[in-house]
Amino acid sequence: NGQFTADEQLTASFADSREIIEVTPKDPDQPFNPENADDGNNSQKTPQGFVRVIFESGEHGTFGTYAGGQDKVKVAYDVKAGQTWEKIAAPAVTAKPGYTAKSGAELWNPQLPGEAETVTGGTYTAQYTKLDKVIPVDPNHPGTVPDGYVTVTFDPGQGSWKDGTKPSSYYVQKDVEVTSADFQAVTDNLEAPADHIFSKWDGFPENGQFTADEQLTASFADSR
Repeated sequence: NGQFTADEQLTASFADSREIIEVTPKDPDQPFNPENADDGNNSQKTPQGFVRVIFESGEHGTFGTYAGGQDKVKVAYDVKAGQTWEKIAAPAVTAKPGYTAKSGAELWNPQLPGEAETVTGGTYTAQYTKLDKVIPVDPNHPGTVPDGYVTVTFDPGQGSWKDGTKPSSYYVQKDVEVTSADFQAVTDNLEAPADHIFSKWDGFPENGQFTADEQLTASFADSR
């Protein structure tokens, strides 16, 4: 009734003025489940008038690491009602070896709404493409070595290439077994010197696993 009947001490109360609040795990060593509003490891519960947006990296990537080195696989925000997607910064995706994150509209499932659309609660999971364990390198556009891969270069030795425009280098997934059959295209492009036939690629690891960049040289046997 707004009437004081005795001495009183009043304490100020404050409301969070932020429109977007990141939700983090109190302990990164413990499971982080921001989709569970009552999970005790969440840094906060969703305030009244907010919605929770969650990004998940999925099993083939991360969003980097926490200060203690633990993989960050979920990023969550509590977003004040009425905000639009232009204010939401989706986390950068780091794919694990053997995979690459999809791009553009295909990166998230479900697809992220347009920037002008109003934010509603939901979970968005990163999508990936599985890479081949052996990737030919375009001589004119070599690109960047994928994470977890090494470069294997083939030298014709005393022979020559039938077609010099075809790839003679490959990105090979590190510590994954491959065989000479995986490089049949480069062997087929090899021209043996006169009176010789191709024998093997010198330097090819016995266990079929490359651990560092390598150059393999063609070896030939006398065919006479």
